[in-house]
Amino acid sequence: MLKTIASTMVAMLAFAGVSKGADIAPPPEPESGWQFEVAPYGWVSGIKGKTAQFGLPEQDFDVSIRQVLDKLDIALMGLVQVRNERFSAFSDLVYADLSETIRTPKGILADKIAASVETLMWTVGAAYSIYYDPEIANFDLVVGGRLWSLDTEAKIKGGFFDGTKLDDGETWVDPLVGVKGRYSFTPELFMTGWGLVGGFDISNDKLMWDLFGGIGYEFWPGTAIIAGYRAVSVDYKKGDFMYDAVQQGPLLGIDFRF
Repeated sequence: MLKTIASTMVAMLAFAGVSKGADIAPPPEPESGWQFEVAPYGWVSGIKGKTAQFGLPEQDFDVSIRQVLDKLDIALMGLVQVRNERFSAFSDLVYADLSETIRTPKGILADKIAASVETLMWTVGAAYSIYYDPEIANFDLVVGGRLWSLDTEAKIKGGFFDGTKLDDGETWVDPLVGVKGRYSFTPELFMTGWGLVGGFDISNDKLMWDLFGGIGYEFWPGTAIIAGYRAVSVDYKKGDFMYDAVQQGPLLGIDFRF
């Protein structure tokens, strides 16, 4: 009998020890709701429109994708986004530096003109998902602003005006609103895009707009390739400076999520 009672007490103490150990073990940490996205991309676009700079009359221009690639010196493009469930913030940068040397017909006033154009389109915004399912889709309302900068420089070489340097450009900011979203057909295949409008006669003669649509494929967990088409329109005028253009073409990027 005593042996039975002793065995029972030992078993109870052992069970109590296990239970106590389970009670003092730290609970598992909750999974973080934060998600980060980095997406470098290349947007190969042609540009068509009209401009007025250096006090000269308005001129039409139409530069094809091939011509842009021939004149392109450097380009930096990419999107960064941080999300916590329905709330997100993002930054999108498009910078390009193009240059061209133009020979003059007779070389009296100048032998050639070396021209360069720097363009910057930097967008910062915040969004709220009116529909959010991390496994299937999200549809977001966007509000933000876009910084534009256009700087044109011309250097005259040879001839009567040798050494003359001309510089013209403007920097301005457009408020913007819009939508963006993503829909998954399968765990690997999805579509994504956005539609933004801005300006609202605050700095532009007409509305600025930006449209993108693309298809993505996640070939590795958290890593996807995205291909699509993007078109952007801007119309700005201040004093003798005017820039009214549509820039559009295919876009290819890689998307990292962690």
